[in-house]
Amino acid sequence: MRGLWLALTLTACGRVGFDPHTDAATADAYTGCPVISAGAGRQHTCAVDQVGDVWCFGINDKGQALPGGPAMVLTPTKVPLSQPAVEVSAGRDVTCVRLADGGVSCWGASDRGQLGNGSLVGQGPSTVMLGGERAVAITAGSHTACMIRQSDRSVLCWGSNGFSALGQITPVDSAVPLLIANTQGAQRVELGHRHGCAIDSAGAARCWGRNTGAQLGLADRIERSTPTLVAGLASARDLSASGAHTCAVEQSGAVQCWGSNGSGELGIGDFTTRDTPARVAIDDAVAVGAGNSQTCAQLADGKLSCWGAGPFSLDLALMPELTGLTNVTQVVPGYWHMCAIDGGALACWGSNQYGELGRGTRSVITTPLVVPGLGAVSSFALGEGSVCAVSNGALRCWGYNQHGQLGVGTLRGSATPQAITTGFTVEGVTAFEQHTCAWGVGKLACWGSGSDGRIGSPSVDRFLTPRLVSALPPILEAAAGGDFSCARTATQIYCWGQNSSGQLGNSLTVPSENPVQVGGLIATPVGLVAGNRHACAISGTALHCWGENGNGQLGDATNVDRPTPITVPLPGPTVHVAVSVRNTCAVLTNGDVYCWGSNEFAALGVATGDQNMPVKVTLPGPATEVTVGLRGGCARLASGAVHCWGGGGGGLLGTTAEDASTTPVELPALAGTSSVARTGRTSCALIAGELRCWGDVTLAADQDASTAMQSPIPAAIPECR
Repeated sequence: MRGLWLALTLTACGRVGFDPHTDAATADAYTGCPVISAGAGRQHTCAVDQVGDVWCFGINDKGQALPGGPAMVLTPTKVPLSQPAVEVSAGRDVTCVRLADGGVSCWGASDRGQLGNGSLVGQGPSTVMLGGERAVAITAGSHTACMIRQSDRSVLCWGSNGFSALGQITPVDSAVPLLIANTQGAQRVELGHRHGCAIDSAGAARCWGRNTGAQLGLADRIERSTPTLVAGLASARDLSASGAHTCAVEQSGAVQCWGSNGSGELGIGDFTTRDTPARVAIDDAVAVGAGNSQTCAQLADGKLSCWGAGPFSLDLALMPELTGLTNVTQVVPGYWHMCAIDGGALACWGSNQYGELGRGTRSVITTPLVVPGLGAVSSFALGEGSVCAVSNGALRCWGYNQHGQLGVGTLRGSATPQAITTGFTVEGVTAFEQHTCAWGVGKLACWGSGSDGRIGSPSVDRFLTPRLVSALPPILEAAAGGDFSCARTATQIYCWGQNSSGQLGNSLTVPSENPVQVGGLIATPVGLVAGNRHACAISGTALHCWGENGNGQLGDATNVDRPTPITVPLPGPTVHVAVSVRNTCAVLTNGDVYCWGSNEFAALGVATGDQNMPVKVTLPGPATEVTVGLRGGCARLASGAVHCWGGGGGGLLGTTAEDASTTPVELPALAGTSSVARTGRTSCALIAGELRCWGDVTLAADQDASTAMQSPIPAAIPECR
C-alpha cells in the first residue's frame, strides 16, 4: 500500500528533469547550425552539425572536449578534423567520431587504449586502426569504444577490458580494435559504463560485461565475457546502456528496461531492481536513451518522455512523463546531464559544473551566498545532496530529494528552504547522502531511505516524513552515516542499520533495525560523527573510531575493519572530530589539525597518498573546528579565519580553479565564521546567524540558477560555416 501511495504522490512532481514552469519549445529561438548527431559523456558534450563540423564543450582535463585546449571549454568549440563527421559518441573521458569516409577518429584519454591507435598516449584527434575496414556505427563507454564494421557488420571494440567490456575472455586491455566473435550482422551496438549490448541480425539483444546491477538482463548478477541473449524481448529496433541499467525499444514501439532502479530509472512504478526485461508504459517509442539514473524515450510523434531522476534533478518520476520537447530526432544520455536534439537544436539539462550544457557559463557558486528565509540559524547539516538548518527550534531543508531526505512528504526537491514537521522543538540535525535525522528534547526522528534499517524502522524503501526512532533513552546528539545511524545519550552511544563493516560498533557484523549499544568506550562520550561506514566518538579526551577501514580512515596504522572502537593514536587530547565517506580529521586541544584515510583530491591536505595514521595539516594558526568532505576539508581558526584544501571542483575553494590544493588557502569572505561544513558538492558557513553556502547552485539556494540548470536550453552551436 505504501508503494502505491508513493507512486501517486510522484505523478504531481512535475516533468522529470525539467523546471515545471518552463513550457517553451527549445528550437524557437535557435539560430545555430542544425545538429544531426550528438554524444554526452560524464561531464562533456559533443555535436555534429549538418555540414560535418564537430563542436564540443565541458570538462577537458584529458582533452576529451578539445585536444590541447583549456581544462574547461564553456562554449561549443570546433574540433579540427581532416574531413567531415557524420556521427559522434562521448564516453567518460574520450570522444569518437565516424567520418564521412567510414574512418573513425578519437581524442581524449588513452591510458586504457581508448583512442584505438595502438598507443596509450592520450589527446589526439587520432585515427583508429581499422585495418582497411570502414565503420557504419560507433559508441563510446567509460573506458571502451566499439564500432560496427561495414564489411560484415561485426562488432569491434578497443580500450579497457575491465569486467570483460571488450567482449573478450582474456582480461587484457587493447589499444587496437578487437573483433567480438559471432557478432556479424549486428544492427546496433551501445556501451554503458562497463557493459555493452548489441542488436543482432535477427533483432535479438545480446549483452556482455559487468552485471553487478543486473544490467545484462540475464536473471543473475554474473559477468559475461561474450554477448549473451537477453530473453523476454521481441525483435528490437533500438537500445541504450548506462552505468547499471539497460533499455530496449521493440519493433512494435514497446519499451523494456532492466537492471538497477534506485531512482526509478526503469520507469515501472517502483524502485526495485529487475534482473530481466520489464515493460515500461510506452507503446510508440522509436528510440531510447539511458542515463545514469534517468531514461528518456523518443516517441513516434517526435515528443520526448522521461522517467527516473538525474543526479542534479529536482524531480523524480516512477512512470514516463512527457516533457516540453516536441520535435526530437535523437535522445542523448549522459552521466550527470541529459540532452536531446529537438528541431535541430541540441538542448541539454542537468549538471553544468564544467560547462557541459554549452551555455558559456558554469552552474557553480564561488562566492558564499546568504540562504534566504531562515532567520537566525543556530545549527545546520550538509548531506551529499541536501542542506538542513535549525532556527528558533524549527527545521528547514532544501536540495535534492530522490530518497525523501528532505522530509517534505514527496520526492520533489527544492532550491528554496522547506519547513519540516518533526513534532518537537529541534535542537540539532544530521544528514548523509540518503537520509536525515533531527533531535530535540531527548527525541530523535529520521527520514529518507529506509533500507538496511538505517532510520531505526523495519527496512522499507523510503520514508518521506520524519519518523520517531523508538527504543532509545533520551538523546543529546545523533549522526547519520552512509547506511546506518548513531545517537549519543548522557552515558552511551547507540547505532543501528547496516553492519557489514562493523559500523554499529557492537563487535558483530550483523545488521540491526533496533539501536544497539557501542561497546569499548573508555569514558563518557562527548562527541559523535558518522561517515559512510565508519563512526568516531570523543570519549573523555580520547578519540575512538570503529567500522570500515579500507582507506585507513580509523587511523590505527592498519586497513582492517574494526567492529569495536579503537583508540586513534593522536599526540594530544581531542576537542573536535569530523568524518566523510573515507576519511577523518580531528582538532587537538592545542589547535593542531590531523587527518587520515583517503587522500583522493588531496582531501587530507597533504601531497602524499592515503594515510592510515594521523598526519598534521599545516595551518597558519591554531584551529577550533575542522570539516572534511569527499574531496577536501576546511578548518576554522581561533582567529575566525577559514582555510580550505583539497579539490577545487565546483567552486569549493571559493574560486573558479579546478586544481586540488594540498596547501590550505584562506577564504576571506568567511572571516568571523562560527561554524563551517563541507561535502563533495557544497560548503556552508554560519556567520552572525546567517547561513552562507557555495558550490552546487541548488544547495546554495540559488533558485534562478537551479531553474536554468534544469531547463532544456539549446547549446550555443554557431551558424553553419
